Amino acid sequence: MPRYQTGTLSWVEATTLKEIIFPLVAGLGFLFFLPRAARARQALRDPTEAALLIAFGLAWIIFAVSTPSVSAWLDQFTGVHNLSAPIIDCSLVLYSCVTQTLVLMWVYPPEKARPAIRRRVIIYGLVLVTMISLFLAAGSTDGISVSDYFLHYADKSPIAAYLALYLVALGAGLASMLRLCLRYAGEAGSTWLRRGLRVSGAGCGLGLAYCACRVGTGVSPLLGWPRGIWELGVAVFGGSAAILILSGLTLPSWRPSLGIAQRRLGRHLAYHHLHPLWTAITTAALEVVLDASATKRLPLRDLDFLLSRLIIEMRDGQRVLQPLADPATAEQAEKLGREAGLSSDELSAAVEAAILQSAIQGKAEGTPERAPTPQEVPVYGGDGMLAEVTWLKKVARAFSQLEAQSLTQR
Repeated sequence: MPRYQTGTLSWVEATTLKEIIFPLVAGLGFLFFLPRAARARQALRDPTEAALLIAFGLAWIIFAVSTPSVSAWLDQFTGVHNLSAPIIDCSLVLYSCVTQTLVLMWVYPPEKARPAIRRRVIIYGLVLVTMISLFLAAGSTDGISVSDYFLHYADKSPIAAYLALYLVALGAGLASMLRLCLRYAGEAGSTWLRRGLRVSGAGCGLGLAYCACRVGTGVSPLLGWPRGIWELGVAVFGGSAAILILSGLTLPSWRPSLGIAQRRLGRHLAYHHLHPLWTAITTAALEVVLDASATKRLPLRDLDFLLSRLIIEMRDGQRVLQPLADPATAEQAEKLGREAGLSSDELSAAVEAAILQSAIQGKAEGTPERAPTPQEVPVYGGDGMLAEVTWLKKVARAFSQLEAQSLTQR
């Protein structure tokens, strides 16, 4: 049985926190692990991706097994008391080695990173062998399964040595990783790599606070303090550190995905902004529409194709409708725009929108062609889809304002 008071209230609070925080961290680790596991063959060919795959898998295992209810189930299922302790601690030491390896590959060229990685693999391999030997040497833990191994058994000599070795290895790894992150965060060429190093560094700082709480677990009996109070820090600092380190490790790989998502969102917004103007033009010039059913209000796929068609049909519609516009519209619109303080592109877009509105009204009223020669439809955005989208969004905004003014005047 444990020889010292654990601080019942703090221990209960810590257990409750672990039941909340640790499954969340395990879920985050699994979320990061799953897509890489799905393409494991490709990941294993790339050392960086392989390290990420191992790190996320270990994080998932560590925090799943660290959840008190899962630890209790594991003991019952295997019949081995406190089996979760060496699984968690050895996995954390291995995780520290893997994350250091990853950061070394980020900040050093391969010829410099390899010797440093090799040294860490050898050192951490010896640490793991020693830890497992000490755990086995401790023998029985009175047949009592507890939710926190060290809280009750840190006063046994082999377990005290095990705990000391574990904390030294983990603390040294976190300190080394923190030093690397702080040193190279300002020098990294990629913005996302700099962010990843800073976030991981913050996680390492919290990880060192976790180690301090673990030290408190061991020294509290000597000072007459309840051990349970330190478990609150273990839950809070351990969970927070893991979240930050996991997030920091993934940040450098977010750039391509975020770039794709940003471009797709931009096209969705552009389609959304242009669709009302396309509707107004093609309602008056239906003959320019290739397939009305294909141009949806909220497309989910083939967005680039549909946006290109939207622009082409809008421009074709303008050319069909333009002879129906009042020839005096452009001059009147420019005068009114200047009086309203418009200039440059805003003024040009307002003039183009006014010509469009006049042409659409002419088509609705059955007016014959009023322009002896078709007026040129200017393309102010330049070449390419992006330039056209940027320009037509301005025209669409001006057209919407004119339509709103027309409604208020009726």
